Amino acid sequence: MEKMNILKMIKTKKAKMNISFEEIVEKWLEYKKIDIKKSSYSNYEYKISKYLMPYLKNKSITQIEKYCMKENSAKELGILLCLNTGMRIGKICALKWKDIDLEHGTININKTVQRLKSDDHSKKTQLYVLEPKSNSSIRNIVIADFLVVYLKEHYDLFEKQDENFILSNRQITIDPRTIQRAFTKLCENKEID
Repeated sequence: MEKMNILKMIKTKKAKMNISFEEIVEKWLEYKKIDIKKSSYSNYEYKISKYLMPYLKNKSITQIEKYCMKENSAKELGILLCLNTGMRIGKICALKWKDIDLEHGTININKTVQRLKSDDHSKKTQLYVLEPKSNSSIRNIVIADFLVVYLKEHYDLFEKQDENFILSNRQITIDPRTIQRAFTKLCENKEID
């Protein structure tokens, strides 16, 4: 099936019904298989089957989104962005308000956050905001209308400082592990069907 048709089908189906996580993942894998290496595809399949499907297989994306929006915290905002944009956690943690164009509904991805061995050896590891590994990772992506509205509301709650990271609303980023732990907790939440 052609790449654009698959993407259109995912968006259309999600908009029309309460699609399950499993259905979205199946379509996403089909979409990704077209233009990635076999080893990358196998890696995605393995991680999805081992780490996501045991927890999210029968959960509704709509219910996960509603839960995240109701909680209205930085961690849940990170999860919403991940679910609706496909961005990796490190890239979400590196987003600043200046990277989000709420008028046009786009996000400029240009940095990533990684926990690496400390340069000064004062700590074992520390967070670094870095350029992405490849030039193709630097890009603009379109975000869903409901997410634009949610981000505007979230933005209006804080002082409008473009240099602040969106998840911390400070000039210090949030640790990607914080989002990972929040996602694990969400996966184990029995209230989400």
